[in-house]
Amino acid sequence: MKKLLLITIITLLRSTAVDAATATGDAHVNMITSLSLSEEQSVDFGDVAMDGPGIVTMQPNGTVLCPSAYLCPGPVMVGQFTVTGKPSEVVEIQVDESAMLSALYGKGVSAPYNMAPFTPILSDSSVELDLNGEATFTVGGSVELDGSEQAGEFSTTKSYGAPYQLSVIYP
Repeated sequence: MKKLLLITIITLLRSTAVDAATATGDAHVNMITSLSLSEEQSVDFGDVAMDGPGIVTMQPNGTVLCPSAYLCPGPVMVGQFTVTGKPSEVVEIQVDESAMLSALYGKGVSAPYNMAPFTPILSDSSVELDLNGEATFTVGGSVELDGSEQAGEFSTTKSYGAPYQLSVIYP
């Protein structure tokens, strides 16, 4: 009986080993370079003279659309950004939020006298990095004026101003 049990166990072990198979697997990783984004030139609408509410728009190519009751002699400059990363890769560009232009006036004024919303307009929603891992793109935008703004320089970097946010990602 013990002999029969031993033969049965050996037979089972041999049949399991015969049915077994092995294989090797392969693994890959695509190492990418971290992305960086830097502003080379800020958006500048130049001089704008207004008469009433309206929206001044600058396309990313520098073309300015000015309401008929406005005078927009400029000079204008589109914003320019440089993105760096892995050569020959495509990156997506996203605008994270709009901005607020502000200006402070008068001695002892502690709150903004004037504020104007700024909405960026991108030249591209994606760019391909060159063989050096760089690409540039431009930014225009629109400024919404309510007609009550006084003369002065408005900026997103003045007190109460809010700069716009851009991000770049590998898709």
